[in-house]
Amino acid sequence: MKKTELLSIRSRQKLYWFFPAYLKLNARNEGTVFANPQGVIEIRNILGLVVDEIPVKDWFVLRNASRAITYKWQPRFALGRYTATAKLTAYGEDLPPMRAAFWVFPALPVLIAIFTIFLVSFLVQFFFSRFEIKSKSKKK
Repeated sequence: MKKTELLSIRSRQKLYWFFPAYLKLNARNEGTVFANPQGVIEIRNILGLVVDEIPVKDWFVLRNASRAITYKWQPRFALGRYTATAKLTAYGEDLPPMRAAFWVFPALPVLIAIFTIFLVSFLVQFFFSRFEIKSKSKKK
């Protein structure tokens, strides 16, 4: 008998200020032989576009047991809401896909953007408080 099911996919945190993001998969094997779930974890942004795929391999779930494994997602840059979808197969059969959502707001780029906005607004205010813009009057 071959029966494997994906119990859950979860993000370690709901909000990430720093990278990497961690995704934990949990599966149960109720079969009589070990299972080797394989596939990918698709990472989609808020627009639904696939921005990355994490391969799922080298994961064995013994018979009559549950086992969890954690994968690390290390993007170059990410900002906003992301959805991780586990698309796995075991024994040649597709497991029902599962999803987990999480938010990414990298602290350093966000702080730099906020600082830049404040600096530009301060410089504009300073410029207009010190100087007066007048048009030249024509002499007759």
